[in-house]
Amino acid sequence: MLRLTCAIMILTMTLFLSLLYSACKKGTSGKLYAMKVMNKKRIKIKKAEKLTLNEQKCLADVDSPFVVKLSYSFQSKTDVFLILDLMTGGDLSFHLSLKGRFPTKECLYYGARIMLGLQALHDRGYVYRDLKPENCLLGEDGRVKLTDLGLATKVTPTLSGAAGTRGYWAPEMLRRDKNGKRMTYDHMVDWFSFGCCLAEFISGTNPFRSEPALNYGLGKGKKTKVRASLLSWYVPIHNIFLLTMAVIPSIFRKRQLIMPHLR
Repeated sequence: MLRLTCAIMILTMTLFLSLLYSACKKGTSGKLYAMKVMNKKRIKIKKAEKLTLNEQKCLADVDSPFVVKLSYSFQSKTDVFLILDLMTGGDLSFHLSLKGRFPTKECLYYGARIMLGLQALHDRGYVYRDLKPENCLLGEDGRVKLTDLGLATKVTPTLSGAAGTRGYWAPEMLRRDKNGKRMTYDHMVDWFSFGCCLAEFISGTNPFRSEPALNYGLGKGKKTKVRASLLSWYVPIHNIFLLTMAVIPSIFRKRQLIMPHLR
């Protein structure tokens, strides 16, 4: 019964996302792919030309079993098409909502694969900037891959500005200098997001999704009224920190074992 319910919910999610994604089959081999369709008019209205180009370039540049693979890309007069790995298992946010929290072994496994996916992006000079459970997709074999690289960009000496999802932002993205201008950052911001995801896997709650935390640092060059030390967390951050620190060494060991098996 539980499997049937999961299957129905995943199918519902797939239908909901069908405005953007659809399945397609290669005629010569019969292999199934996911086809991401982006309308050019909508891209222009949202001023997302750069994000669309960044996603295509990053997917084409990164070849890793821990990141969704771009097999083909092309365009018509009205749309841009990206042909990607078909991931039918749903995202980790969906499974986390069903389970409440993941068992330790699942945390280790998911964490190891996410870590290797981030490292693959960093090795090519990219920073992901949008790591969250919703962007970690499961294949039918249960293996996790990172997806949605629209906010990924090359690390440069002038890289600044908040990007991604509030609650997973690193503090470096919110820092300002004496003149109120955003300060620069590098790929290290992804590891803060990784820690947020890991804490969420362990406890079932993201400690930085409280209302004060979501609003922290959003003022344009102004001092925020709420200090970081006074934020009201949903869960005891100290306990989550201890749990996360206990799990991370095991993830590094898992990382050493997972590579030969999957390559």
